Amino acid sequence: MKEDNLQTTLAALRAYIAEKGWSIRAEKEIAYGYQLEISDGRNQNALNIYSSGKMLVQGKAGPLQNALNAWRNEQQSSAKPTATANMAAQLTFAESSPSQHIAGQAHIGSDEAGKGDYFGPLVIAAIYVDTPRIAQLQELRVRDSKLLADKATLPLAEKIKQICHGYCSIVAYPPERYNQLYSQVRNLNQLLAQAHAQALQAVQQKSKCNLALVDQFANAALLEYALGQAGCQISVEQRPKAEDDIAVAAASIVARAEFVRQLQELSLAIGFVLPKGASNPDIVSVGRKIVSQLGQEALGRVAKLHFRITEAILQSGD
Repeated sequence: MKEDNLQTTLAALRAYIAEKGWSIRAEKEIAYGYQLEISDGRNQNALNIYSSGKMLVQGKAGPLQNALNAWRNEQQSSAKPTATANMAAQLTFAESSPSQHIAGQAHIGSDEAGKGDYFGPLVIAAIYVDTPRIAQLQELRVRDSKLLADKATLPLAEKIKQICHGYCSIVAYPPERYNQLYSQVRNLNQLLAQAHAQALQAVQQKSKCNLALVDQFANAALLEYALGQAGCQISVEQRPKAEDDIAVAAASIVARAEFVRQLQELSLAIGFVLPKGASNPDIVSVGRKIVSQLGQEALGRVAKLHFRITEAILQSGD
């Protein structure tokens, strides 16, 4: 397994952990690979991913270990392409490289925020950039929102929206709406695909641009299908770590800022400071206070209920 493939597998694992509502308790480089300590709220197991392509689940037997083993088997099974498939994958990668295809061209970028956070909305932003806007965004030193503190993200997002005025779309699912939609599809990646398609379509209609780059979150076919369902005909490249592209980075900042803004509003409305992330130990205690003082229904107004954290919150804690 080359370094690129190792990082792709890690990205897929992180997405799977977020989808299941689990948390990463620790992570580190190990000899010839990488290790993540994963918790579902009750159990904890380690998963080692090696550069050789092998994966090893460690820890006590139980539901978490079974789920991780199933995920590992699925990944390793899909990682055995035929020679033809391997050649196609290489061609796809070459075509999707922004240095060869996207760089310097007018295009749309989209990214999301909040998918791994228990409290708060799921937010997707899409932004169109052309040569003048790219230059302006570069002057602002726009980069991936994960590299910025929230206090820097908020004002930067406003400047980005001014530069890209009329060519920015935000799709946000507040927790109540998110829970309603999730109960229908039971799949986070499907929700993401629908939201990305909606945001991309809105920006394409305004910009008439037919080229987009998306930070890949699932199998590429999922977004392509959602775009087809939305009637959006656009050439979309999907790849992990697409935030190194200026449009995707700008979209990540705008999405993150909107997530933070809505999380603050939810905190004020519910009367509790809602922690970010999914591994903060305060999440369970805050959740239990909400349920105790306002009832279980109130939790669904501020949290993504399919996360396993909900089970821990609804336990008596005795």
